Amino acid sequence: MDGILDSVLKRLASFGCTAPDEWAVQFCIGKAENHIRNQINRADIPAELTEVLTDRACGEYLQSAYAAGKLELESLDLTNAVQSVSEGDTSVTFAADASDSARLSVLISSLLTAGEEDLLCFRKLRW
Repeated sequence: MDGILDSVLKRLASFGCTAPDEWAVQFCIGKAENHIRNQINRADIPAELTEVLTDRACGEYLQSAYAAGKLELESLDLTNAVQSVSEGDTSVTFAADASDSARLSVLISSLLTAGEEDLLCFRKLRW
């Protein structure tokens, strides 16, 4: 998956995280890759899961940076953080009244679980 580092850095920049630790980002990419490989029981990650990998690596990075106190909430753009999504009759609620840390928590959670249903399309059975 060529260019995944660039994709993750651009995705992080879209959230306002402009100067991430590149080693930590690489580590999070590897962690997300291993998780996806374990979930789909394959040695490769199909190109169709590139966006899933990007989001999950971003979620891993934001979670670890926030836990380590290396993430400045003021610099992040959390204005469009979604609080909840309903599928029947389509309802999206934005977390306008929530604190920045609550918005970040929702964002991280959604990134870490991104594409869960997409993984099922590429899953191979274990024997």
